[in-house]
Amino acid sequence: MIFINYTFGINSMRKTCEEIKVIIAYRWFLGISIYEDVPNYSTWSKNYQRRYNIRTGIA
Repeated sequence: MIFINYTFGINSMRKTCEEIKVIIAYRWFLGISIYEDVPNYSTWSKNYQRRYNIRTGIA
């Protein structure tokens, strides 16, 4: 999902998830069936922050 986010210049994780719901080619690339749900943007955001140890809103 990050690859799609950066490649197509989508600046929002929420917008990326919405695009993946609609565009079948993205689903095919990610291996998500049309019958499967796309991960929620908040889940993806939290996992991304934990993986890359990004702190938001902390001074």
